[in-house]
Amino acid sequence: MAHRQLHIVVSPPDEFAQELIKALQAQPGAQVEVADWVAAEPDYAGTVSKIFEADSVVTW
Repeated sequence: MAHRQLHIVVSPPDEFAQELIKALQAQPGAQVEVADWVAAEPDYAGTVSKIFEADSVVTW
C-alpha cells in the first residue's frame, strides 16, 4: 500500500519545496496531494478531510 502524503502550502513555495513535491509526485505509486492555501479561496473544509485520509502531512 502506498504512503499517502498531503502537502499544505500556506505561503508561496520556494524552489526547494516545489522541486521536492514534484520529485515525490514522480515516484512510482506515489500518492502526493497538495492543498493550496495561497489560492484566492482555499478549501479549508476539504483540507481537513484530506488530513485525516493522509498518512503524513507537511506544511510549507
